[in-house]
Amino acid sequence: MTSTLARITLFSFLFLLFIPHLTSAETRTFIKEYNYQASEYDSKVSCRVLALEQVKRLLLEDIGTYLESVTEVKNFQMTKDQITVLSAGIVKTQIEDERWDGKTFYLRAKISADTEELTKSLDILRNNLQLVKELEDLRKRSLDMSNEVVRLRTALDNIANSNKNESPSENEQRIIKQYESAVDELAVITEDENSFFFKKIITLKEDERIITTVNANLFRGFEAVGGRMKITNKRLIFESHRLNVQDGPTAILLNQIAEVKKKNFFLGIVPTGMVIRAKNGTKYTFVVDNREELINLISSLLK
Repeated sequence: MTSTLARITLFSFLFLLFIPHLTSAETRTFIKEYNYQASEYDSKVSCRVLALEQVKRLLLEDIGTYLESVTEVKNFQMTKDQITVLSAGIVKTQIEDERWDGKTFYLRAKISADTEELTKSLDILRNNLQLVKELEDLRKRSLDMSNEVVRLRTALDNIANSNKNESPSENEQRIIKQYESAVDELAVITEDENSFFFKKIITLKEDERIITTVNANLFRGFEAVGGRMKITNKRLIFESHRLNVQDGPTAILLNQIAEVKKKNFFLGIVPTGMVIRAKNGTKYTFVVDNREELINLISSLLK
């Protein structure tokens, strides 16, 4: 009897593991847009960096406000600022639209998150003091650098207003360099926050572009390692997040894939598996949503 009950309990647990979205909370999408007015010292690149930082800040504010009202998060007894800081390392800002007319950089971005998964991640992160400190340091650096960019731009505007018909002074040139350096540093910090949840990421090659990114699990032995799958025009890339026992990325060249097929778990009743077999015989088993679409996409890239 005990053995039978144990098997039933194990089966139930594993069944739920492979159909997470049947039991998860709704996916919430937050969208914000921002218009950045360029100064004479800005380039298209610097405008994009500064617009992205501002729209990300607005998005994180909305997420923090929303999560404050979630019952499970209330039980964590966290402040809105704490929720916002930790969320910055979990969610990823996705750009939906961007336009540049030489004077104004328009950027529209969104963050989509499964409430239940985000809540679980917050619960785990808040109990890891080292990761909390890293995220707090990142958010502080981001805010400090944003303030530094504003300070330097104000200083340049003041110089420009007082020396309208004069050539750039040595002091002005020095501040311009500081401004450009601060914008570059802000871009690095923003990317560090965006990829924080993923301990190790793979750098794309020069001629490589991302076609789609989806949540996924990759089996490594008995562990279904959680992370994300990026499909590019060159490779299939899996990047694990920090909360796994076995972390680290996996990359599979598209021209080395021999076969991609479906796999149903547990007596064929859980249709979330996808198996990729490489030409050298290595097999990679994934758990994914929208399996049909992914298989069709990968298959089309192999032709």
